[in-house]
Amino acid sequence: MYRIKPILAVAPVTQPISTTAEKCLPQNSSAFVGNFPYNSGRIPAFSRKMKKGKQIAKNPQETLDPFSAETHSEESRAKRARDRVQVPGRKKPPRGRPQTIPLGWVTGRAYSARIQLQQVWPKLSGPLLAARTEEEVKSAFEEFAKPYAGDFVPNQVSDVFALIRDPKFPKRKEAQITFLADSLGGRPSLSFRRSRDICEQERAKQRQKSKHKIIRNEFYVECTCGYKGPALNNACRLCSAEIPVSIFGQTGKVPSRPLK
Repeated sequence: MYRIKPILAVAPVTQPISTTAEKCLPQNSSAFVGNFPYNSGRIPAFSRKMKKGKQIAKNPQETLDPFSAETHSEESRAKRARDRVQVPGRKKPPRGRPQTIPLGWVTGRAYSARIQLQQVWPKLSGPLLAARTEEEVKSAFEEFAKPYAGDFVPNQVSDVFALIRDPKFPKRKEAQITFLADSLGGRPSLSFRRSRDICEQERAKQRQKSKHKIIRNEFYVECTCGYKGPALNNACRLCSAEIPVSIFGQTGKVPSRPLK
């Protein structure tokens, strides 16, 4: 059982307890102990309920305004539409990372290194592949690749040493030369792998080209003899009139007055 506050104990004896309780309670309240103000009685069960009811969420989630979301999506669509419009004189930036070095430089350097290594490889391969330090690599180039040692020493000594110690370094002669030359083509701007990929892509493009060559180029001519059609050996097929050498023959324009 719970004990009632002393305020009920000091009430006059002539008045009933219920009447005194009604005066202490707010208006329109029933006279029973459960409806006393919160601090009026120490009722554990009632206090726990009140505390639980007053708890507030610590991290309330903010509701998303549907109007703001719709406006944001419309602005994004409009921006993408403006980006798709091609403005005269403005070029769209290419996709991917910007080039740090032109691809032609990589293939050109690799081709030069391949030609140089092919000439000195019979003497250079033995000491170079047996090197265990960068100093031994440097000594091998200076002794067995004298015509081209300045192109590899000292800037590319560390790269060459890392390549010959690579587990993927080939075993055959031509493959070793190609591996070294293609890997060094893009250094130090590109990695070994990226440099080799660029050189391999360029060789693949060259292989896709036709192996045939144009051995003769003829023009479409109109002759005063009445012939109209392709020429043969830079002359009319009907009367063998030769095509005169002039600027009109290069531009393809008809002269304002007939040539004599």
